[in-house]
Amino acid sequence: MFGALKSISGWDEVSRGFRWIASRFSDCTAYRFELVAAGVSSDLAYTVGYEHISVSMDGVPVEPFTLRVTHVYRREHGEWKIVHRHADPVPDPATLRAVSIMSKPEA
Repeated sequence: MFGALKSISGWDEVSRGFRWIASRFSDCTAYRFELVAAGVSSDLAYTVGYEHISVSMDGVPVEPFTLRVTHVYRREHGEWKIVHRHADPVPDPATLRAVSIMSKPEA
């Protein structure tokens, strides 16, 4: 779990990590999941989309933000369970344009 921020494994560490993350958020006033793509194959599935959230983080007043989110699910004993989640902030369009221009090969 985490990777860039902190790498942890095992249920005890992951459970503590989730409790720490949850303790940083409060006053959620809105949540909406915008589905972009989804697929299922046998006992595996995925969703890709945007989470639109209004929440207070670390005591800062409630602010809206959007995350790009990918979930991977596995069917276990007839129930779907999330086995992987990745989320990151939506990049600023100007930043994406600059990166795109910088990565174009010269003629």
